[in-house]
Amino acid sequence: MTFTIGLFLVSIFEAPSFKWDGDFLIIMVVLFYSLIGNFLYGLPVSLIAEFISMKFSNIRFWLSGFIHIGFGLATYFIDPGGFFTSAVICSIIFFALDEITKLYSTSY
Repeated sequence: MTFTIGLFLVSIFEAPSFKWDGDFLIIMVVLFYSLIGNFLYGLPVSLIAEFISMKFSNIRFWLSGFIHIGFGLATYFIDPGGFFTSAVICSIIFFALDEITKLYSTSY
């Protein structure tokens, strides 16, 4: 969701001729595919990262970040020129939001 909202805001401010019919449809398609990617790829990676990093409490943050970003970088082997950059950006955003929610959920 965050990636798609960012894409939406960038497209509005970058292109003053933003068309609600064509450009908005493209953004909704990106939202749909990024949600599928997060549910089928991001959540399992997050669970794997949490399971592995729980065993190393002193470096948990760094290990979890390495695992999240590493799996994002692994998409290079699936499609080197296509969605590799977007996958890495999404993995960084996913990791950051995951850590922020952990920080605020443990403080209450």
